[in-house]
Amino acid sequence: MSPSAALRRSTQLVKSGKSDEAKNSLALALKDSPESRVAIRLGVLEGNAARFEEAMKMDSSNRAARFFSAMASIREGDFQKALAAVSEGLKVSPSNLSLIALGKVAECRLSGAVGPLASSINILSATTMEVQAMALATAEEMILKFDPADKGAEAREVLMGGPAGWLFEKLDDGAVIINFCVSYSLNILRNIGDSRKREASAHVIKADALYAMGQDEAAFNNYKKALKEEPGNSQALESLSAYCVLKGKWKEAANYIREFQKLEEAKAVEPIITRWKGDIAFCEGNADDAEKHYAAAADSFRMDYMIPYRQGLLRLKAKDAAGAEKHFAQALSRINPGLLAERIEKLKAISAAKI
Repeated sequence: MSPSAALRRSTQLVKSGKSDEAKNSLALALKDSPESRVAIRLGVLEGNAARFEEAMKMDSSNRAARFFSAMASIREGDFQKALAAVSEGLKVSPSNLSLIALGKVAECRLSGAVGPLASSINILSATTMEVQAMALATAEEMILKFDPADKGAEAREVLMGGPAGWLFEKLDDGAVIINFCVSYSLNILRNIGDSRKREASAHVIKADALYAMGQDEAAFNNYKKALKEEPGNSQALESLSAYCVLKGKWKEAANYIREFQKLEEAKAVEPIITRWKGDIAFCEGNADDAEKHYAAAADSFRMDYMIPYRQGLLRLKAKDAAGAEKHFAQALSRINPGLLAERIEKLKAISAAKI
């Protein structure tokens, strides 16, 4: 089998979940017809740094071999070797941003200085996801050295900026007002014979509107009024659970979730409840429960960056660098509010404060 055919076949096998078969196919192809591309692909699948050395011997100008060799060396803690591989790669491709950034990561880990990583903020967004994930892991490790109690970045909504963002915000406010008026009127008609339920629903409707308009505390108070009128109001319990998780009121959140789960309506939002439990466990320092709940909820939140980010933090604290980078790569590949730059800026600030 030709090297090109072996590469195509390995791609198909990996996509089908047959990684071992892909490795065997590449190993046979490499034995029959030594080729640097095949050695690199096999090295990536095996996680074997020796394959990249083999590839460099086959083709000394192959920058991909230098790149993967540098990454493997960083993971093995041999930062001098990583810098040497980066240096050789840059001789072939002087403007390769991924190699430049990888060199900065290696410098940072070798020296323990924040400067090399901080100086790479402007180029990291143009590098491979693997380099960005390694840079984030480096930043998080250094932050934890300065502040072992750090719990990572807080969840932030990704908002649209500029004139379009302003327009959508105004349209959204208008939609909230219209929805409030319609819902309030329907509630009067729907619950005309049940004053208690009518009052409870009115509080929920008002609370939803207040929350959408950014008046969180007022919304919280109205949800509590709804629950007082109707102790088993599912909308109030769900909203109070979400509010308390958002505000970091973990004990209150756990109590509301417990009451909410007694209701039939909770079954429809089980993935959200599982995610809330993961957030509570993470912020309370219960790593095992956090990992369990996040793993169970992950497939239901494929666009959310915070779950894989926190999974990465948990793996990092468990000394599983490879697992951390895998989750960080997932988080950074999703829409996020500048997570990597935010954490590097945090590292700069916290290190400056310690000087």
